[in-house]
Amino acid sequence: MGLLQQLSAAYKGCLDRRRISANVLLADSVKSADDAEFIRKPVFERLNIGGQPLNAQELRNSLYSGPFNDLIIELARTPLFQELWGIRVESVCDFPCGKQIV
Repeated sequence: MGLLQQLSAAYKGCLDRRRISANVLLADSVKSADDAEFIRKPVFERLNIGGQPLNAQELRNSLYSGPFNDLIIELARTPLFQELWGIRVESVCDFPCGKQIV
């Protein structure tokens, strides 16, 4: 028996009334990396409207993820960085994905 069949009728009804939307951006929709960057931010902001709004740092982390952003996060974890900027170690939170945000 599948997981869906194990749910109560009330839960099944709730799931049946939900919808999942998908937005697909095709690689050939843009001609350059600059065009992709220009499109990515408004699309992401529009998709984010329905949920919990992201703060500016969360938005930057999601839009500009990559090696440079990972390096910044790694450097922010170092004791020297935290000492220079007066960041208390207790203010660093662990997220389920294993990354930390200061």
